[in-house]
Amino acid sequence: MNPLWLIGYIRNVAPSDVLVLLVLFGGFYTAFWIWMIADCALNERPDCHLRLLWLLVILFVPFGSVIYYFVRKRSRGEVESVPEVLRSTQWVACPHCGASVEESTRKCPVCGERLRPLGSVSSDD
Repeated sequence: MNPLWLIGYIRNVAPSDVLVLLVLFGGFYTAFWIWMIADCALNERPDCHLRLLWLLVILFVPFGSVIYYFVRKRSRGEVESVPEVLRSTQWVACPHCGASVEESTRKCPVCGERLRPLGSVSSDD
């Protein structure tokens, strides 16, 4: 097969088709760019200089909004998706099976063994 068929095909593509694709891509990218600027301005912590740094990256680096999305927004979203209850709960390992259980639990939900005697007092008190 002759590889020059692609050149002939490209020559036959109407300039208006290419223009339509460029306008669509530009519109989607502009909307994404504005979304990342708003996300950075509203959700980054105001007490550190990361907000200003990321805004400069989004504004002045080519495809900086894509870089911000994959580096910062996604990692921040993973941390924030953990409920506050789970972040504040103290977890310990069951001495019998090694399963992670809450520190206040008396019986392991996995193996059923008693984790501490009923009358024992926590050493944290």
